Amino acid sequence: MTPDEEAEMIAALIKAARADKRAEAAKERARLTLREVILQAAAAGMGTTKITRAIEHRYAEGHVSRIVNGKA
Repeated sequence: MTPDEEAEMIAALIKAARADKRAEAAKERARLTLREVILQAAAAGMGTTKITRAIEHRYAEGHVSRIVNGKA
């Protein structure tokens, strides 16, 4: 590998690592937002089965129940 090729590869690795870090941060923000909305729905009287269906089974009903009851 020539020095130029190595420099290009390093630049590509740095760029990919930064993109991955941004994606992880966005995923974490989305997870926290989903959790907040689940809690709001439960506070409004929506049951765990209905919440689970509304979020298209992203979380199992048992996990939704643990979120609502403050155990997850």
